[in-house]
Amino acid sequence: MSFSKKNAILLILLFTFLLTNSAFAHADHGTVLTDEQVVMKATGDVGRMVKEGKKVDGKVLDKSWLEVTDKKISDRNLRYFVVSFKRPNKKEVLYVFLDVYGLYLGANLSGSIEDI
Repeated sequence: MSFSKKNAILLILLFTFLLTNSAFAHADHGTVLTDEQVVMKATGDVGRMVKEGKKVDGKVLDKSWLEVTDKKISDRNLRYFVVSFKRPNKKEVLYVFLDVYGLYLGANLSGSIEDI
């Protein structure tokens, strides 16, 4: 079997097609967020919920949730992040759930994803 210039070009084109095709197949999945971006995204979601008067576990989120400085990723796994917002004057913690791409999944005061 002889390897001609034509076969080499076809082989290069085939590899190029396969590589670019697999790269585009994953392009719509987004990028995984850094910890800082996750907390910032959850903070924006809390702001939106306060502004829209959304209820969490039957309670409307008041503006004091916007002033929380104790916020951090309290749990994570391969599917989602849990960001906790702890108010200093009240012993209440708001948990915001985001998928690994930053999509808001829900929020509650229990910290259990089964409750959302």
